[in-house]
Amino acid sequence: MMCPKCEVEIKTNGIGAQNSPKFNWFLQNIYRYSCRIFEEAANLHDCHYAMYGFDKQKADLQFLQDMHVAIQFANPNWFKKKWLNYQANKFYLAVKLYGQEAYDTAQFTCLKQMNLNSRKVQ
Repeated sequence: MMCPKCEVEIKTNGIGAQNSPKFNWFLQNIYRYSCRIFEEAANLHDCHYAMYGFDKQKADLQFLQDMHVAIQFANPNWFKKKWLNYQANKFYLAVKLYGQEAYDTAQFTCLKQMNLNSRKVQ
């Protein structure tokens, strides 16, 4: 996906932390089913973080809503639905509590690119 503000391709990584391969391995192998269900919601969340000026709280709440929509589209049985709702809430809590550094880094990257782009125009 291309950032509309800085016109740079946004790198997404699904469910997981940008610079934590061991943690990502754990998530992708232990929570394989929920990571697959929530992948699109997570990628959109990455895009929101990377768009300069997009509010972190709004991005995190949208992530939670998108995960719940993904659960509805997956149409799981009652047990998997309950488990996926639990996982969605855990993933939301993780980005809410521990996503500030990723948000700040993504915002800075976009701002830096916007400044570079404005210099090219001048």
